Amino acid sequence: MDLKNKKVMLVGLGILGGGVATAEWLCNKGAQLIITDLKDVRYLKDSINALGEYHIMYRLGEHKESDLEGVSLVVVNPDVPLDSPFINYVRSQNIPIENELTLFARECESDMQIAVTGTRGKTTTVAWIEYVLKISFPGACIAGNSPTNPFLKMVEVVKKGDPVVLETPSYQLELENKVFKPKIAVITNIYRDHINRHKSEEGYAQAKMNIFANQGTGDFLVLNADNPWTREIIQKDLLQTLWLVSAFDITKSTDPDLSKSQNALFIRDGGIILRKDGEDSVAVLKEKVPIDFGEHMLMNFMIVLAVGSIVDVSIKELAQTIDSLPRVKFRQEKIFEGKIGSRVCSVFNDTTATSPDATIAAIQRFGTKAVYIIGGTNKELEFEKLAQIMQEKISPQQVVLLGGSATTLLCKALKKYAVWDHEQTDVDTLIQYETLEECIVRSIEIFKKNGDSQGYDAIIFSPAAKSFEKFKNEYDRGVQFNYFFGSLMR
Repeated sequence: MDLKNKKVMLVGLGILGGGVATAEWLCNKGAQLIITDLKDVRYLKDSINALGEYHIMYRLGEHKESDLEGVSLVVVNPDVPLDSPFINYVRSQNIPIENELTLFARECESDMQIAVTGTRGKTTTVAWIEYVLKISFPGACIAGNSPTNPFLKMVEVVKKGDPVVLETPSYQLELENKVFKPKIAVITNIYRDHINRHKSEEGYAQAKMNIFANQGTGDFLVLNADNPWTREIIQKDLLQTLWLVSAFDITKSTDPDLSKSQNALFIRDGGIILRKDGEDSVAVLKEKVPIDFGEHMLMNFMIVLAVGSIVDVSIKELAQTIDSLPRVKFRQEKIFEGKIGSRVCSVFNDTTATSPDATIAAIQRFGTKAVYIIGGTNKELEFEKLAQIMQEKISPQQVVLLGGSATTLLCKALKKYAVWDHEQTDVDTLIQYETLEECIVRSIEIFKKNGDSQGYDAIIFSPAAKSFEKFKNEYDRGVQFNYFFGSLMR
């Protein structure tokens, strides 16, 4: 893309690194760059300082339509809604719009792009795919949705012939285009999320489905057979080769689209079965599956096996990685293991659990043996399912609530169910603590007091909500959790 001496506007700079990488890339291409952001200079100062060597015009605290005069391209930060008044005005002026992902797709030399999206499991699955691909492709790397690997930083690193694993959230995928065409597309799952941005679960799901919109014959699509949205996807007139993963024996499904799938990874008698071109073989024996793998981690690993099989990495070599897979920061990340009181306790930071479904996965993995810190900011989420799972799987004595608008809605949802009534616990008596530090102190008190009698072995921070009322973002929340917990353990 020739941008030399062309006036380009970046809408949204942000503080997580992607905006800085985009600005650097545009400037290095010779663009005359103007950055506009509704945040002020105090909020953006670190990002602005990082761009100090470049000659950039800034419009902060507002957008001005007059700044678009002479602009030949607008690049939209993923946090900027595509239906905002300013972006609608850009469209009305017939100015082309791109984002990080579409620019990456135009410029990337790799012919083995593996794109991953989903409500849960994106980051872990991306990290694991890169890890196993390095067996056969030492140059494999990650790009996207990360302060360390933003798209337009990594586009200069990726070499032709090397696989690149792309983490592609809905905010990147919603910009419809004809240039993003991954060789392998993966949807880990689709649950209700980001409704404030996409207006409905259907709108959110459609943004996710854009990941395979431009695929064709010779490409591959990997789907979670257990997710309700998969039924809709496989009814489409798909040209690419379909792979399915399932936590159940897919051959016993009453849905012929699933049971007769020619390519799949699924569970049979506790082990992982690989079906490739209609032939079944054991990929991982039951006794080799780690005992601490929750169902969501098992599904992530089966996706990894599917991708590895597609690119012809030996299934034996793939299976051997199950004990050495990297644990990803802030995704059920173990940050401590040692004695708290008289018992050994493992502490997990799951701050990126920004939706109820993510915390449900944590409860399903850790169950009655943990104390949970839950709560945060609402962004048009629904908490009824989480409330039901909480009352079915754990007791109120295991729950510490971090106050926030989402926490208030969770408590309202908890009151709809009577399961906890037999424990003589009124939901109204559950205390919402104002600070994360108070929550950590309380969770430690509960572990010390009830650990022996209840058999607790973990403390889990899994908020089930966004973070913006008390923190900059979920990563800031995770950093603060680690800091406060570490301080208390010294």
